[in-house]
Amino acid sequence: MYWVYGSAKVISNQASFEEEISANRDEKNVGGSLDESLLAIKRNSNGVLFATLTAKSLALWTTKPTAMVAKIIRTEESIEQHGLNQDVFWKPDSTTIVILTIDMFFLFYQIVSNSSYVYQYRFEAAQSYVTGPGHGNGIMSLSMRFRHSKQLTSGVQCAVPTNEELIVSEKARAAIRYISWLDGSDTKEPTFFDELGFIPADIDCRIHYIVYDKFMDIFCWIASNGAVYLAYRKTKQDKKEWQGCCLYNEIDQENKGRATAITVNRKFGLVAVGTEGGSVLCYSVLDKSSVSLSHTLFPKNTTELSKVTSLSWTSDGYMLAVGWERHGVSLWSVFGRLLFSTISEDSLTLLSGNFQDAFFHGAHQLFWSPSNQELFILQNISLEDGVVDKFYILPIVKSAVTGFHSPDNVRHALLQMDDRLYLYNKVDQEIEGLNPDVIWQTIQYPSAYISDNWPIKYVSISYDGKYVAIAGKHGVAHCNITTGRWKLFGDQLQEQEFVCHGGLVWYKKILIVACDLIEDNSHELRFYSRENNLDYSYMLACAKLANPVIYLSIMDDSLLVYTMDNILHDYRISTRSDGSLDVELLQQISFEGVISVPGRVQCITWLQEKPAEGSFNDPRHSSIIILIAGKLVYASPQEIDGVFQYKARKLSDRVEYFYVPNKTIGSQQNSLWSYDGQSFQVWASILRHNTGEATAGLDFTESDGDESFRFSLDFYPRSILLEKGIVIGLEQSTSMTHSPFASFKLLTKSHLFIHHAVRHFLSKGLESEAVTYALCYQRLKYFAHSLEVLLHQVLEDEADASATPGKDAELPSVVQFLNHFPQYLDVVVRCARKTEVALWGYLFSAVGNPRELFERCIDADQLKTATSYLIVLQTLEPVSVSSKYSVRLIQKAYEANEITLCRDLVRYLSSIYGSEMSLREAFTSAISSSKET
Repeated sequence: MYWVYGSAKVISNQASFEEEISANRDEKNVGGSLDESLLAIKRNSNGVLFATLTAKSLALWTTKPTAMVAKIIRTEESIEQHGLNQDVFWKPDSTTIVILTIDMFFLFYQIVSNSSYVYQYRFEAAQSYVTGPGHGNGIMSLSMRFRHSKQLTSGVQCAVPTNEELIVSEKARAAIRYISWLDGSDTKEPTFFDELGFIPADIDCRIHYIVYDKFMDIFCWIASNGAVYLAYRKTKQDKKEWQGCCLYNEIDQENKGRATAITVNRKFGLVAVGTEGGSVLCYSVLDKSSVSLSHTLFPKNTTELSKVTSLSWTSDGYMLAVGWERHGVSLWSVFGRLLFSTISEDSLTLLSGNFQDAFFHGAHQLFWSPSNQELFILQNISLEDGVVDKFYILPIVKSAVTGFHSPDNVRHALLQMDDRLYLYNKVDQEIEGLNPDVIWQTIQYPSAYISDNWPIKYVSISYDGKYVAIAGKHGVAHCNITTGRWKLFGDQLQEQEFVCHGGLVWYKKILIVACDLIEDNSHELRFYSRENNLDYSYMLACAKLANPVIYLSIMDDSLLVYTMDNILHDYRISTRSDGSLDVELLQQISFEGVISVPGRVQCITWLQEKPAEGSFNDPRHSSIIILIAGKLVYASPQEIDGVFQYKARKLSDRVEYFYVPNKTIGSQQNSLWSYDGQSFQVWASILRHNTGEATAGLDFTESDGDESFRFSLDFYPRSILLEKGIVIGLEQSTSMTHSPFASFKLLTKSHLFIHHAVRHFLSKGLESEAVTYALCYQRLKYFAHSLEVLLHQVLEDEADASATPGKDAELPSVVQFLNHFPQYLDVVVRCARKTEVALWGYLFSAVGNPRELFERCIDADQLKTATSYLIVLQTLEPVSVSSKYSVRLIQKAYEANEITLCRDLVRYLSSIYGSEMSLREAFTSAISSSKET
């Protein structure tokens, strides 16, 4: 869902201005060395700011635009007293930043806003100018003020900041200390590891690395023995006690090695562990008391990797960036699809000479920008000869589904960048081939909106693909894609007073926005018409809510609103006779017992069954599909003892996104498509397969695999064109020639899925459904190709197992299915000519003798197809037999006035028989043989 697009930007750590503050509060104008090597680059909790650290200096930067706003250069006196810089830490609220020195001092600096701006746009005369994303009126002026220092004589192994304190793992003893942000004092007694029941008492253990996630309230420790421990604090008798378990142990993971890096994915409940062997293991920790290995990441066709140095999840949880010590960077989808890597055959041969993208050689640290559309990389500093005084920024394009998983965002291939959208123009373009020339339409964000409201959090496209809406830091804006005209709030005060939270959807030409009002912290749904201006006075309707919205979904005239209190609100939208809008709350459904953590819900949509007459929008006749942290859940309505409630069961696990088309293909209604990072799992008619009794709450047993079929792809799918029978997706391309830096592009790929569905129906004995389904695609030019692919796949899957079709063989049913279509004879021979001759015996034992098929072609006047069978006969039959069929075909072509075909046949026979005399003799012998028969 994330790809690299363009070329990496290179940012120097050199500053255009300096703010020099000594660590001992002696402010002196001393000359600091600006060419020191970078030791660390770390972002704050929300990614708006980041810090770069050298041995003698600390610089403060803004992410967008990327600019240095403050810098301290420590004096020689300070360095002599406290030691050179070693590491840096942010307080979660970004009010304090701490330097750790090699002499085990913590130097605390307060970050102060000066209530003014730097790098402002100023013009003497009024004129038009355009600012970039997030540039706004400039950059807030910040400074760093030294507060106090704290030395730990027992040494510092590592540290992790929390809101309450700085938690430090000591070096001299196996213990954890708790340091106050206020004055550096100890806030409580140290915790010794031999007191913890989940760490073996006989191991002299130290903690080398700690991460903390506030949302999940868990700590992950990398111990000196290479193991990883999951830890959390429970309150017992007014005292917090540590509890936990061993998450990773190299003894249990053969050839993986010790753990070297770790990061937490709060959205999907995953912990990624990087190892010395280069692998990344992802563990599911949705429940603290029960953890399990979800999947492992390791590039295919790679035998050996250097150790993992850095890991970073995007804030939406959909993408993991991996940095290796000597093998650069890679990007993986949440459940294991490799989408980008600096490891390739080209990179191995071209990483020399004047090639300037040093991060290809290895990465030391990396992190994502707030929009998740820039990846900041500090190269491997140990491999660089000389000074490392720069870092890199990779530009990223991502799917709109990562921000808002709406059915329409899945249906349309919509991609986001920091300043624009890319829309796959499938509506206006008629695709006739499997490798179409793809048209991507660029939709530029309005600079007036994006400069003040970057980053864009939500993007929503309408069902017909004519309108798109965006929501950033404040307010909303929407665009008519056909005309390219945007509509923004005329009154900027109205725009800035609310935040879109939970998404925004289109109902016909009406934009529905879930809003959080900043002034009174209230929540509401707002309804704006596309035809009117964005303004209070033109708002069509407004519905108040008691809790923040997590997700919006719409189907026909029904609006589903899922809120933080685990309640699903069902609204009906209708238009009054005067043209005004009526929004009626029909019911509220609690998902207690079905959804345990509302914040992890990615998508909710429903499937409309056939209800009683007059009750089309009655939710009691609608099942619901929910995606929760990668788990795809089917919830069906039931009435038990007069109480209406939903019963749920899990359909699939490790799902990255899903799609429920609203179109019917053949007899298949409400098909369900889910993608797990490796393959599609498709339920042809999900309602028909889920009529059995559901269990109370959420049953975590897998559904019956026979209900669905799977197929894999060699690219990442982005849009399902159901009516065309193909899946459109993207593949990363890297160019490293004729330039000192790499250029990254995207290739549009396609995959035909008709044959997968037909094979599934035939395997279940549903031949009539397979025929009905296939007839819906018969108009397509590549329909015959899909039948050929079907026959070829079944043939290759079965031919090695048996010389003739057995009792359970699929080939006979496929042949019987193909006989329903006029392309049958052509499909068979094209499949044969593209298959090894060794498999022909198995093929023709099912489809019939090639002689008989040749005769059927002659009788049906399919002379070109008969020509292909002639080539088969020439391989299988003696020359005398094939010659007879050649003469007959030439005679038939001559009678049909197919002169070109006659000429081609004669030329073909000449190539076989060599000389004119031999050809004449063959014709004479064949004609005589024909007369005798």
